[in-house]
Amino acid sequence: MEAGTVAGGRVACDLLLVFGDAAAVLQGCSLYARCPAPGQKNVVTTQGREDPNQSTGIVVQGGKVAVAADLASLVANVSSYLGRPWKRYSCAVFAQTKMEALVHPRGWLEWNATFALDTLYYAEYMNRVCCKPI
Repeated sequence: MEAGTVAGGRVACDLLLVFGDAAAVLQGCSLYARCPAPGQKNVVTTQGREDPNQSTGIVVQGGKVAVAADLASLVANVSSYLGRPWKRYSCAVFAQTKMEALVHPRGWLEWNATFALDTLYYAEYMNRVCCKPI
């Protein structure tokens, strides 16, 4: 993924929706979690910044995280998360985003127990779940 801004796009995917190491801004986009393979979880972002001085990260702003039709009847049985670290300085932000009630209450998923928990940057700002503030 190269640096850039996507406005008003639609992304539907199982397992990993937005993956890579770039400066990526998704504004007003709809991100749809699909039904993953049995035993797998959905992860909306997996960011891979390796150097704390890089200006890379994923920002999802003003859009929505929703359930795709193939996941709708199974959403209670599938865990979905906002993100997980891929590299040590992973960076992801969700701001002013509407989220259907599919996101696990923990919000974020660890990778290999405690990997990068002391160096990553994850943030949430003024998001809404089912049209109610988080």
